[in-house]
Amino acid sequence: MMEESRDYRLERITELEEAIKALPVKLQNALFWAVENYEALQEMGRKSEMTLEEIQIAIKDALAAEEYAMLLLLFVTESMKQPNRNEEF
Repeated sequence: MMEESRDYRLERITELEEAIKALPVKLQNALFWAVENYEALQEMGRKSEMTLEEIQIAIKDALAAEEYAMLLLLFVTESMKQPNRNEEF
């Protein structure tokens, strides 16, 4: 059972690795940056005074401009403002 769980985790990590490699390099770099700075992103998200509507507009703008670091910050900010939204995961 333990070996099965380990194999499953390794398989999922491999799948994640392949999915990341398929992303644009700018987005890959933004993801690595976000992982390395996640605590700071959470703190910025908690301190943000943006409304959920403003965040949604900014997400569309950041996506259109391929500003992936900003996009990830906005997603984290949104999750800080809607903590119950993530309970389903």
